[in-house]
Amino acid sequence: MPKKNHKPNGDFEKENSYAIKKGECRNPNGRPKGASIHRKLRELLEGEEGEKLEDEIARAGIGHAVAGNPRFWQMVVEIIDGKVPDRIAGHDGGAVQFDAESLARVRKLVEAADRVDDPD
Repeated sequence: MPKKNHKPNGDFEKENSYAIKKGECRNPNGRPKGASIHRKLRELLEGEEGEKLEDEIARAGIGHAVAGNPRFWQMVVEIIDGKVPDRIAGHDGGAVQFDAESLARVRKLVEAADRVDDPD
């Protein structure tokens, strides 16, 4: 069943006063500069009560870890230190390139690690 004020082709009918008109921007100024939970948390941690707050976060984190919620730690670290990149990039932002000698050393290390982990 189609939604109210919504045509089957996805367009809104004219009487829908909530529809965004072509060329209209609902938030032209964007988020206010400096309004960030990350900035506020850093300020609190660097302030006079920062050490006490760090202790409270650590206690809460231990409680979450014991309860089986490791996502809490990930969230706290990402807020404070930023998200860890998903990949390693070279100095130019592209993929990391290994020469033949370095690649051979890496393969040797991986093979040695596999032998250590092998229970046989």
